[in-house]
Amino acid sequence: MMWRSSADCQPPARLVVAVSGTAGSGKSTLGRALATVLSAPLLDLDSVTNPLLDHLPPDALGGHWLASPHAAAIREGRYAALHAAARDIVATAGRLVLVAPFTAELRGGPEWNLLRDATGDDLQMIHLNGSDDLLAARRAHRTETRDNHRVPEPYTPPAVPVIELDAELTTDQQLMRALVALNVRSPIDTAPRRSPTDAAPHPAGATTHPADAAPQPVEAAPHPAGASPQAADAAPRPGVIAPHHADAAPNPAVSTAVAVPRPSEDTAGSQQAPAPGLFERDFDAVLFDLDGTLADSTASVLRSWRRFAEEMGVDTELVAQNHGRPARALMTLLLPPERTEEGLARILEIEIADAPTARSLPGAGEFFAAVPASRRAVVTSGSRTLATARLHAVGLSAPEVMVTADDVRVGKPDPEPFALAARRLGVDPARCLAVEDAPAGVRSARAAGCTVLAVTGTAFADELKEADLIVDGLDRLRVATTGNGIRIEVKADWAA
Repeated sequence: MMWRSSADCQPPARLVVAVSGTAGSGKSTLGRALATVLSAPLLDLDSVTNPLLDHLPPDALGGHWLASPHAAAIREGRYAALHAAARDIVATAGRLVLVAPFTAELRGGPEWNLLRDATGDDLQMIHLNGSDDLLAARRAHRTETRDNHRVPEPYTPPAVPVIELDAELTTDQQLMRALVALNVRSPIDTAPRRSPTDAAPHPAGATTHPADAAPQPVEAAPHPAGASPQAADAAPRPGVIAPHHADAAPNPAVSTAVAVPRPSEDTAGSQQAPAPGLFERDFDAVLFDLDGTLADSTASVLRSWRRFAEEMGVDTELVAQNHGRPARALMTLLLPPERTEEGLARILEIEIADAPTARSLPGAGEFFAAVPASRRAVVTSGSRTLATARLHAVGLSAPEVMVTADDVRVGKPDPEPFALAARRLGVDPARCLAVEDAPAGVRSARAAGCTVLAVTGTAFADELKEADLIVDGLDRLRVATTGNGIRIEVKADWAA
């Protein structure tokens, strides 16, 4: 993945970010991604100090420098070099991304004070943390000689303010969360635009299966973090609003919030006025996806499937390559037919046990609560039991209408889940707003006839362009109830 800076993402002139974590957490990769997107210098402790230490004779240090009797003095010298370089860069460039374990600094005290003296009081610390088995597996995979000399340290929760990110996430997913937490946001363009060639939506309520068909439980595999985007040389989707500067390269690493209204059937293919944009429409109901939309359960999903693969002795790469497929379909690739039901039961058990690790997403709970209870539904690819557990983990109650894998014959991207949710609420899908985070969900909702609001975090904005609006967080929007239904508005703090 190559991250590019972009004119549509405007970080402040001064921004100092430190990325911390133990060996194997992925801090260097995330630091490089952040520095690229923020157009900031990168200062990695290993890059600055390891070449010198590795060239010194081990005898002079009493062994490898990590396990040397002089380890404390060596650490002090390494961080003194980091501080000196950081001080110069911040004074001249104003922006900086630092990467180091920062183990002592995270405990507070003198080391934390020294770091802030070098970088300024506005330093923002990102902390990557993961399970012991994940970090150990990564260290074993990278085969770095220095890992053989590390002295294990028990994990201690940070005693200083941090932006906590799960090491289980992909770098792309960590990056999107970090930018939101750092308040580096993209503009929301509320202007209705459309191209005459933009396709009309699928008929409202269309579904490929009869309503009375027998349901077939299908537990969902994790959403893809990097589902295949459109080819790089493909023509852009008509109606997508370009970044602020026309000559700026688009940045898939930054959530570009764009309004992409679809034409009504009677104006599709003509040169008539644009159809109303999302912000000009009234809705009878809001249909919410769960994972990645209402609950940040992505790390939990990834962790659960990784542990399942390891426990069952199946190829973890095969699991990673098939994220987003229904669990039943994935299970046929991983296990023989006679073990499919056993596998489905086991992955459900693992995911439910890990469900309490799901976290709230910025603004999601407030947005959900603002929709009248009789006008909202959850549409998820998981089972009812798992969905309820994850909602509970983020402090939300299950709505009266909840469509899960237990209720449909075919899941997303088929329109059946969203069409069924609208039918159970007694509303026309064409009068529904669907809130989604994954390409398959966006396609499902559009095929059902819904207007679609997409939230980045699981996928980049360029993978969600079929949605009517893309934002990097529901905290930027508010729900207003009018005499004609429900309207979505941009909060005053975020209005262009």
